[in-house]
Amino acid sequence: MPAGFAPDHPRADLLKIKGLTGGFPEIPKGLFHKPELADWLVKHGKAMAPLVIWLHRNVG
Repeated sequence: MPAGFAPDHPRADLLKIKGLTGGFPEIPKGLFHKPELADWLVKHGKAMAPLVIWLHRNVG
């Protein structure tokens, strides 16, 4: 448990986590060298945006 938090904190399980990752699914075969890759990246970037915004606001 991080310092300053009670052992029975309602979010104790989350407070013990030491890292967080997020990522895109594997790029479909044949898409890497096509112009459509840009659309694929934008689509998945937009899907990840709420997590990035939340982390920026709440974690710093």
